Amino acid sequence: MIVVFGSCKVSVVVPTLNEERYLGACLRSLQRQDYDGEFEVIVVDGGSVDSTVDVARGLADRVLVCEGKLVGESRNIGARVARADKVGFIDADTLASEGWVRSVWEALSEPGVVGATGPTLPHRGSGLDYAVYGFTVGRLQRLSISLGLPHIAGFNCAYRRGALLRCGGFGEGRTLSEDLALSLKIRCEGRLVYDDGMVAYTSLRRVRRYGYVRLGIFYILNDLAFTLTGRSLHYPPVR
Repeated sequence: MIVVFGSCKVSVVVPTLNEERYLGACLRSLQRQDYDGEFEVIVVDGGSVDSTVDVARGLADRVLVCEGKLVGESRNIGARVARADKVGFIDADTLASEGWVRSVWEALSEPGVVGATGPTLPHRGSGLDYAVYGFTVGRLQRLSISLGLPHIAGFNCAYRRGALLRCGGFGEGRTLSEDLALSLKIRCEGRLVYDDGMVAYTSLRRVRRYGYVRLGIFYILNDLAFTLTGRSLHYPPVR
């Protein structure tokens, strides 16, 4: 077991549910990494009824089918079986930049660092899209970390496996704020950082469906609900 864990430097976990449209591009972006170390890609599927699992089996190192599991549980399952202690998480509708895995490795190799995130930009977005994401997912996320109240988005993040498991992992039984629940818990284990090299490009499918105003109001209400009650709103899936 010591040899197995020592040979794998980074594990990447991708949670899926009916993501046949996007998953192939995500996994191919992970195949184009500018990183010399060994890393693995684990897809954890929540019971897709389309061809998601077939796509995953053709491109990922390991595929786990866990029917009925929500996104937080799927990420936790992937972390538990990961061969490396540095575990990156990226969503199926998100593309990793060529330096993403290397940046995960470097960020989590810093003394005392247990978690990291980086810039998440809109895939094929307009100038307005870039401006909105640069502020909300960029500056506000960086600010939250500096204030000690981290809100690290699950579609582009990385954690030390030991610290993640000790604090209980991502919030389970949620369709939203499972990532916020983790980032607030794990801050007691060590430092969280914003790494400019961890660039990812996510789809605009939710923006295209609901628009920025409606999504903004929804997220504000959800954050209030989570802060006051510890519960999150229901997040309708968009495929």
